[in-house]
Amino acid sequence: MSALAKYAPVPAIMMLMLVMFIAACGRESAPASESGIEVTATVAAQIPSPTTTASATPIPLPPMPTPTIPPIATSRAVSPVETPRPSATPYAAKVRSGHCGKMCSDEFWENGATVASVQAELDGGADPSSDDGSGMTPLHFAMFHAGFSEIAVEPEVVRLLLDNGADPAAKTDYGDSTLSFATAYVLNPEVLELMLEYGADANEVDEYGNPILHRAVDQASYAANPEIARHFLDQGVDITANAIKMVELLLEHGADASARDSHEQSVLFIYFGYLAEAAINDNEFYDADPRLVRLLLESGAEVTMKDDYGEDDSGFMLMTYAMWFRADPEIISLLLDHGADAGEKGYDGFTTLHMAAASSVDSQVFQLLLDGGADVTDKGDFDWTALHICARNGDLDPQAVRILLDNGADPMARGRDGETPLHFAALYSGPEVVGLLLERGADIAALDDDMNTPLHSAMTDPYLETDDSADPEIVRLLLENGADVHARNSGGSTPLHYAANHKLPDATQLLLDHGADTTSRNDRGVTPLHTAASTGSQNAALLLDRGADVNALDDDLRTPLHWASDLFLESPSPETIILLLESGANVSAADKELNTPLHLMAKSSEPWHDPPTVEAVRVMLDWGADVTAVNSEGKTACDLIRADDVESRALLCL
Repeated sequence: MSALAKYAPVPAIMMLMLVMFIAACGRESAPASESGIEVTATVAAQIPSPTTTASATPIPLPPMPTPTIPPIATSRAVSPVETPRPSATPYAAKVRSGHCGKMCSDEFWENGATVASVQAELDGGADPSSDDGSGMTPLHFAMFHAGFSEIAVEPEVVRLLLDNGADPAAKTDYGDSTLSFATAYVLNPEVLELMLEYGADANEVDEYGNPILHRAVDQASYAANPEIARHFLDQGVDITANAIKMVELLLEHGADASARDSHEQSVLFIYFGYLAEAAINDNEFYDADPRLVRLLLESGAEVTMKDDYGEDDSGFMLMTYAMWFRADPEIISLLLDHGADAGEKGYDGFTTLHMAAASSVDSQVFQLLLDGGADVTDKGDFDWTALHICARNGDLDPQAVRILLDNGADPMARGRDGETPLHFAALYSGPEVVGLLLERGADIAALDDDMNTPLHSAMTDPYLETDDSADPEIVRLLLENGADVHARNSGGSTPLHYAANHKLPDATQLLLDHGADTTSRNDRGVTPLHTAASTGSQNAALLLDRGADVNALDDDLRTPLHWASDLFLESPSPETIILLLESGANVSAADKELNTPLHLMAKSSEPWHDPPTVEAVRVMLDWGADVTAVNSEGKTACDLIRADDVESRALLCL
């Protein structure tokens, strides 16, 4: 297993796993293929990473079965910048002349129907209770074309239609009622209240078995997008307040907050499910609204749910969803007060504390969970405590780490591969978390199963470039607390090998200032200069200034110049080549297979290299590289260069 899995940042794993959960559950309204999230492969570095362990597996986030939310007649696709204006209804049946007149046409409502224009139609004999042949009544058209846009249906228009016989319970041939359209398309509580006053059923269930209340919570998740909310605020409309008011109206008119949908999911689980859909569509997490959660819970909404494993009586999955979306402490407190169990585990042993640590929630949530009975020492089925996950979540408030430690978390707890929280903190957290762990007894010399110390871990993994990795302040803090610059891991590499390899001049300088050995060799005979030569001249210059051997041989008899010449993802650096040659590198050195640096340079040439490989080839030739030298297979550099590398071939193939 690569280090990408073991040491990947927690937020990245969260979004990836969220995509996987949505895809696995087959959401009708949010195909995972539209998520826009890509997973790209990485190429291993030329030395083993200090954070790579063969047995490592990713954080097993808990299964989160997502409710299937059947679509209404048309899917909702709203841009936060450009408000939608439906060009046509989803019903193509021809209007039956003489029944509802222009009121059963898209054009009438798209042009902004008014009380006067509707009254004119009524005076002309149009019947508001008739339809267009597919069940679409004028009320349906009015609601549909209000679709979250500037074509807002006026409450007085709705009242006029209702006063003249429009049926608030009318359904289309597809089973969609005017009330379902009102909750799906109209963010106007006045319109909904009129519908309810005129007899619409607040406990209506659609043809899929979904209560109308579940439709209403969709609008609250829609309003959770801050860009959309701002857009409507600029127009003088508070869609967040409106969405909550609509839910409140349904409840006041008898909607059952405890009602389940056809999949036995509760309204709260549906609400968080809609937030999940929004996260996939927009590749961003949105906050749940505590006002709505309180309203639903106080109206009888249940914290339990059904999933593929049966009934969840503890509220664990809803708690998991809430923390997944970084719910504020008020929401977590509400769930706990209404029966959710802080000490419950998921099916894979994942606890509420683990989820809190992975989700970057407010630090107060940790105290709420601990006060509610969460076990700070629990390692789940994957052998990591919540403190381990906090330490690897660089986005988390350090106060969360302090709370865990104050409540008995063990700073020396071992993970599945022997790593301590300090190993993770050195790589991902800031100096404050590292300092906290050291103050509470973390061992600066602790070894994981690959014999990596926290100082090894502090050097950025070749698969990842994180903001805090190899933070000079963290490296300095570790060194000042006694970290051993000469420590070797199971591959014989010192921290300097990794700092040199990962283009970390500040960390390299700190290690050298604390006595790191530039001539140390790992189990393959590789020196720090070998690794530095493959990644750039800055670290190489630092090492050469401290006595590194420019012609040191690894076990394959390759010199640093060989390493500088044999690259894949990028072209050999002319600057690094010149630095090594000016420092005395042997341009004609041959490895075990009699390859000179020029052989390797020719062999590794790729069309995407920038600058092109030919620039480094010119440097080698200027320093006397022999184009006629043959390797153990009898091949020259000319024999190894790509056929389409015309410029290099012109220099090598004489």
